[in-house]
Amino acid sequence: MLIKIIGFLAAFTSTISLIPQLVQSYRTKSVNDLSIWMLWNFIISSVLWLLYGMMISSYAVLVTNLIMVLFSVWILALKLKYD
Repeated sequence: MLIKIIGFLAAFTSTISLIPQLVQSYRTKSVNDLSIWMLWNFIISSVLWLLYGMMISSYAVLVTNLIMVLFSVWILALKLKYD
């Protein structure tokens, strides 16, 4: 049980880490300081973690990285739009 709690807490804190950047980028329409290479790397790593989560049937890894991919792609779209 403790392992699942730690997993979901890790998932939650990882997922919300992108929200401040997403909100700031959307509000200010400024993404100049964001590296496009970092965004692409983040998307690729999240997709790989998503696949890994599917392979090991880990709900925490799966859901977390699905949300991370969505947020990352959203930030990348803002980067491409406002850059």
